[in-house]
Amino acid sequence: MQLTLGKLKIILRPSFLAVTLAFSYSQLWPKISPATLPRLLILALIFIISIAIHEFGHALAFQKIGRPAEITLHFLGGTTRPLSAAALKPGEELFVSLMGPLAGLLLSGLSALDLLFINSAEIKVFLQYALYINLIWSAVNLLPLMPLDGGHALAALLTLLWERESSKILYLISAICSLLAAILTVYSGLYWAAVIFGYLVFINALNFWKIVKYNPSFNSKEAEIKDLLAQGAIGAALQKSKELMRNAGKERPRAEALYKYCCDVAQLEDDGESGG
Repeated sequence: MQLTLGKLKIILRPSFLAVTLAFSYSQLWPKISPATLPRLLILALIFIISIAIHEFGHALAFQKIGRPAEITLHFLGGTTRPLSAAALKPGEELFVSLMGPLAGLLLSGLSALDLLFINSAEIKVFLQYALYINLIWSAVNLLPLMPLDGGHALAALLTLLWERESSKILYLISAICSLLAAILTVYSGLYWAAVIFGYLVFINALNFWKIVKYNPSFNSKEAEIKDLLAQGAIGAALQKSKELMRNAGKERPRAEALYKYCCDVAQLEDDGESGG
């Protein structure tokens, strides 16, 4: 399903609706009956709005820096991506990464404020759900591990502070934080969350190992990036060239030139699409 709000395109995957209904159902279990159907639908609506507001925060940030974006809502929540393939500057990446959780925290704060003035017990229950969903979702997304918002914010900060070693430090911190989160969720009985964090431990540890142990020569990496450009995989080439630039060492000037070339190709691609 696809929606359009002004210039913003929103893609709604069936998996997101399935997760939404599963979450709402779990909150009412075992008191499920035809009489509780309106409450289930309201809970589902609160869940959808909460995740959407988080992604709207990212989209607004992209819009602010002149990069139109689109939102995809899926079974893991949502993803907001710029329509342009050009890489973000560290300051832009930090700004975009934090705006999603901040939007959720704002909605959580508004829900808490409303609780002070609402007398209806039924409405208070829904406001409490809005408060907790947005608070927990924002807090989880601020964890400093990839690919969460906190991980992207950390990547931007590390690029600004220790650019040459930023990727190595990023994936090491991400792996450690994922492991701690997995242990905590197992201890809390949240086994489904433990599985997700366990997967993130594997992914981040693998990326760290690739940087430390598996380190092909600069020339082979440069050839791989140029092959990606030739295949039209501009986004992947940009990402790999940015990664190469962070860890290029003495080959830094060549890596910067390659990254700039990838950016130029991405810009030409964007201009061609605009002209078409």
